[in-house]
Amino acid sequence: MAHQTSRPVARHTGPGTLFTQQGIYEESSTAKHDLGERLCVGDRTFIYSNAGAAIPGGNLCEQATLGGATTTLQNTCAVTVAAVAGATKVYVNALSIAQTANTFADGYAAIWDATTAGTCFLYRIKSNSALATSGVTSYITLYDELHLALTTSDQVSLIANPYKAVVTATAAAGGGALGVAPVDISSGYYFWLQTYGPCAVYPEAAIDPDEDVVRSDATAGTVCKRASAAEGQRVGYSLHIGTAAESCIVFLTLRA
Repeated sequence: MAHQTSRPVARHTGPGTLFTQQGIYEESSTAKHDLGERLCVGDRTFIYSNAGAAIPGGNLCEQATLGGATTTLQNTCAVTVAAVAGATKVYVNALSIAQTANTFADGYAAIWDATTAGTCFLYRIKSNSALATSGVTSYITLYDELHLALTTSDQVSLIANPYKAVVTATAAAGGGALGVAPVDISSGYYFWLQTYGPCAVYPEAAIDPDEDVVRSDATAGTVCKRASAAEGQRVGYSLHIGTAAESCIVFLTLRA
């Protein structure tokens, strides 16, 4: 029987790690797992992450601002060289500010296809060259082959790995909420970010049992009960009474 290639590749790590080199209450100055790797401990889920700044334990965390880009959000970047279906290299220019090599490694590229209105596709980024704001030599390399050809009318939006350089969630919602730090984390260190299951969080104000809990839009790193449908991202629901500025046990529902 002829050998068949398994697809997609896209840095697939399966349903979750079975063996861990780092405990959930530990931090490490060096990476011991891949960013985004998933760990289930009983009824709790953790994602291996890297801290972009010091994070107090129990604080809600968000992804790096501007999708991990430098100074300027890298959305709708121009495709500078046409690519055939099956290629893994996509030539793009940065928007406004040049981006350093591998800023977006293990992040994601959303490709908007100008040929067919209303269509876009997501690919995992393996690496990127330094991205200049002009010229035709800057590129990203994908894990998977393109399933369609690209033209210079197409555009690409780029984000770094969401679990790279995470920070305490800001009241202004600079990035999407990802999970809660289980212990105090030092800037630049690696840790297991909790995303699902019973979790100790820091409440902005008192929370009653069985409340719908969202990220606070007033105090960084905290959560609050939902007062209106217009409030921010839902992070879970409360399991018991939460005392203002002390602690609350919440069942996180950010990522199972």
